Amino acid sequence: MQKSSRKIKAIIFDLDDTLYDCSGTLVVRGRRQVAKTIARLINSSEEEAYHLQVEMEEKYGVKANIYEKIV
Repeated sequence: MQKSSRKIKAIIFDLDDTLYDCSGTLVVRGRRQVAKTIARLINSSEEEAYHLQVEMEEKYGVKANIYEKIV
């Protein structure tokens, strides 16, 4: 068995989706999970809470702390 002489020189983390747009996959699933908690806090359905998140992000932007505004 040969040892590989290749070494890892760098690890890149894409924390804000600038290198790979995962917004179409992970973000929606994350929003759905958060909607469960929001629904309990504001006494609404999960679907209403989900749509509220989407509306707030469209209005204030994805970097805004919309959850403080919702709750």
